[in-house]
Amino acid sequence: MDNQSSSCIICENKNSVKSLGIQNLAKCHHCRLVFRNPIPSSEDVHQYYEKAYTSTFLEEGSGRHRTKLYEKFLRRFENRKPKGSLLDIGCSFGQFITLAYEKGWDVYGIEPSKEASEYIREKYDFDILGSLIERGFPSNHFDIITLWNVLDHLPDPQKELMEIHRVIKPGGLLFLRMPNFIFQKTSFQTAFFIERLFSRHSTFAHKVSVFHLYCFTPEIIKKLLNLSGFESITVKNSLLSEGDSYSAFPTLGEKSINLMKNLAFILFESIYYLSLKSFIWGPSMEVYSTKSSNHSAS
Repeated sequence: MDNQSSSCIICENKNSVKSLGIQNLAKCHHCRLVFRNPIPSSEDVHQYYEKAYTSTFLEEGSGRHRTKLYEKFLRRFENRKPKGSLLDIGCSFGQFITLAYEKGWDVYGIEPSKEASEYIREKYDFDILGSLIERGFPSNHFDIITLWNVLDHLPDPQKELMEIHRVIKPGGLLFLRMPNFIFQKTSFQTAFFIERLFSRHSTFAHKVSVFHLYCFTPEIIKKLLNLSGFESITVKNSLLSEGDSYSAFPTLGEKSINLMKNLAFILFESIYYLSLKSFIWGPSMEVYSTKSSNHSAS
């Protein structure tokens, strides 16, 4: 792995990048983007996920816990006829694209994991292996493109967004879901303080917070999307996934955890509306944006 310091992908400034003191995260004090420093190569990232994200984790874990999120998203388009084309990037074991297919969408998927792609090909006959750039889709092709908790895992999210901008239709919808760094940082620092207060060395702080290659706030994701050619950007709190997918609270039952999450979401939404939709503090964000209807890729 390359151990040299990484430049900020937004302002390309290396001198303003300073350590945050949280794992190996750094922050660009010029544009405020937070990312792992150094950023691993695409090959290192691919090898990591091939080893760490097994079928048991993805299919029975994160996929199952997000079923209601997938269904809620697709209900927005129930009256749309014809449904059109939908591309899901980072579709893992295919739960979302399967639901979309059953509801009449012309679905496509992108998944670099060989295990996941072989599973999808054998079970649903979908060809999803590869990266977005490798697949070489035509320009102005998709009505909707979705990335469910994927963009923050990519070594170069701006490069991915630029390619998405090329292949999505003018007026097409780009949907992103990702952790909200405002919440995740507070969650980690609070749990870490409690651990030190009781002189306990545990992994609790790491289980209640999520930091991947990039850590986005509402402000930063808007800036990145604008730079990539998207407009009409809306950022809001996302519903929380069900259950305890990271085993942070092993002694609590799933019903208790879901109740806690539902109450927490009500609190986050109350803060959102009381702040006149200016403060998004939930653990995850949903981001909706469109490619200008007056713009077509060359």
